[in-house]
Amino acid sequence: MKNWIALEADINLIMTKHFTPGRAGKTVKFVEVHHNAANLSAQQIYNVWQTREASAHYQVDANGVISQHVWDRDTAWHATNLAANQESIGVEHANNTFAPGWTISDKTLEEGSHLVAAICVAFKLGRPAWLVNVFPHSYHYATACPGAIGGSQNAAYMRRAGEWYDAMMAGTTAPPAPPTSPGGTYVVQPGDSLYAIAKRAGLRDWHPLYDANRDAIGPNPDVIQPGTELVIPGGASSSPSGPSMQVGGQAKFYGTRDVKGTLLAKWTYGETFTVMQIDGSRVVIGRDGDVTAAVSASDLTAL
Repeated sequence: MKNWIALEADINLIMTKHFTPGRAGKTVKFVEVHHNAANLSAQQIYNVWQTREASAHYQVDANGVISQHVWDRDTAWHATNLAANQESIGVEHANNTFAPGWTISDKTLEEGSHLVAAICVAFKLGRPAWLVNVFPHSYHYATACPGAIGGSQNAAYMRRAGEWYDAMMAGTTAPPAPPTSPGGTYVVQPGDSLYAIAKRAGLRDWHPLYDANRDAIGPNPDVIQPGTELVIPGGASSSPSGPSMQVGGQAKFYGTRDVKGTLLAKWTYGETFTVMQIDGSRVVIGRDGDVTAAVSASDLTAL
């Protein structure tokens, strides 16, 4: 998000149809959350909505990039209910796993919950509360949407939205950090994620945190058990002043997909590559002069 206060998204791809100008005199009273039932980028979901009678105001992709597709002043077609559409802001989320779990990534949860908090601040809706000013699509229509956001990840999502709301109302840039510091320890709480813990602790990203606690966490960094004691790594490897990404330099890849959302081979995870090109958040990596993939900079840790 370029500006949380002004609700200025990272990308604007505004629909040319399948929305209604204005809100028929109604005001925004709540946020309605959805999932893609797919892992779509901003461009991909725009293309889908341009060809079917549906839309939402925002999309949060699997890398946490937020795009706007219908202006807040207009009515998106997302709730399958006219009155609900006219009084809500619709937020879509990309999935990182599919049926039956329909989960979202840590980055999507973090940025999506921050967006919900920012909307609640901007429209004076009050602190985010489930079924009060934040509703699932399933509340207005018989559907499994929004998947895990309304189920297994709901507590984490809403807790984080509340933390971001409190921080924004207090005029601070981030929610309170966990009671720890680099070199200390932190006990995992229900709803925590490595991404959220690392961000609150001031780490550059979550990968050093996982590397320092791989034995305690296990092979899947997306699954951390409450009560697990984590070591917060210190030193340059976890500091914002750590190595920067440079063409010709080395970086470890900790993602699963390229920038187009294509699943990469499992062997690439945790491997070291040469940085061949940097274009904003898009980084081309490879080995021995051969390109492996174009990936998100957020999935790389410079060495």
